[in-house]
Amino acid sequence: MGASLAELTGDWRFSQELYLSGKGPLPPTQLLGKIAYETGKFVAIIYHSVRNVRGGCGYAIFASGASFLEVYDPHELIRQHLP
Repeated sequence: MGASLAELTGDWRFSQELYLSGKGPLPPTQLLGKIAYETGKFVAIIYHSVRNVRGGCGYAIFASGASFLEVYDPHELIRQHLP
């Protein structure tokens, strides 16, 4: 893909504005997600949170007919299942 660490960890909003106005390419973070999804080899991507830098993370989940997402809570306080 040729993206640098700075591109993958930096602020993507400016690049997104350029892309949406037809003045720039798809931001590297979104290109990575697009490629991962299109390969069909990944069901999700986990990434470091920009807002919670002390261990926070986010997930990009690629849902398909055979996939589901379930919360694992060892204390059984949260029961969530998608779809």
